[in-house]
Amino acid sequence: MDDTQYYLDPPTQIMRLMKKTFGDRYTYYLGSPTFEFAEVAYPVLVVQSVQSANTQKNAPTSTDRVRELIKVYFFEQSKDYVGASEDQQTAIRVPYNSIQGRDPATGRYYAKTAMGALRANLDLGSAATGIQTTIDHDITIDYDIIPRANQPTIVEAIVTVVTDERVIVVR
Repeated sequence: MDDTQYYLDPPTQIMRLMKKTFGDRYTYYLGSPTFEFAEVAYPVLVVQSVQSANTQKNAPTSTDRVRELIKVYFFEQSKDYVGASEDQQTAIRVPYNSIQGRDPATGRYYAKTAMGALRANLDLGSAATGIQTTIDHDITIDYDIIPRANQPTIVEAIVTVVTDERVIVVR
């Protein structure tokens, strides 16, 4: 392979952002062929591009508009919270607070949450060049408790990020 340096795609940028936000709290995977992890790996965070959802179309002024769908999966073991009292964090509250915990005084997302980090940094522009390439984005969040064969019950949260980027076409 040649020594060409490539632009960091949104999944790679989001992975870096999640690592910066959460530090060593999670075992991280950029893409995963399977969602069955060793019990010692939990909690797990996976950032994955959904290739079938990526589109590219012509935009005005010699640019392309590239839409990419990225899923950020948060996996926690529910057994860690069995017997928790009412005032303690329950299995579903831990990923909820990690993803969209807010300051009760201001109502703002905490900076050390996924939403705080994404909303503050979702321009995903290059820090080196200052170029802001993301022109639009949407975020949805889903939570579920998933029983998996031969594994402990897993609390799963999926943050779906859709980015629209402007890419200049060289003629």
